[in-house]
Amino acid sequence: MASMKRVIIFIAKYAYAFCSAIYLFAFGFIFSRNRDLILKICNHFGCKLFDPKCIIPSVKIAEIMDESALFKMNEMEAKDGNILISELICIISIIKKKNPKKVFEIGTFDGRTALNMAINSSEQTKVYTLDLPKDLLHSTKFPLAKGDRVYIKKIASGSRFNGKDC
Repeated sequence: MASMKRVIIFIAKYAYAFCSAIYLFAFGFIFSRNRDLILKICNHFGCKLFDPKCIIPSVKIAEIMDESALFKMNEMEAKDGNILISELICIISIIKKKNPKKVFEIGTFDGRTALNMAINSSEQTKVYTLDLPKDLLHSTKFPLAKGDRVYIKKIASGSRFNGKDC
């Protein structure tokens, strides 16, 4: 009797899962949360083609830094909103080792990081920066943390970098 009950419960769950799968692959893919589920199903059955971990690999910082590289530093004094000096040294060291043709900074703040990336890059390197304009503070797709607003409401982005000949 107990085994018959387990069979009925399994059949009910199987039917529910079957109907859900039909919905998922017929219409459900429209919603992003369902697309994530489709990726999980692919991964479960061994298809790793869409695994986000494959796109951006995780590496140890020592693998991409050149600890012996000589570098220059400008504007060393940190202000509230700047990255730590240790983070800046890591970024500069990576730039010295990889010698990129393009560098892109998201969240420019006052330009301290961009300036140091530029002076440690080759003359052919293009440095691009992006910062949220203060007039768009209230029109972001996702809510901003209260503490972030002060860094966006500054007079100008990149003030330490703008106009400098690197």
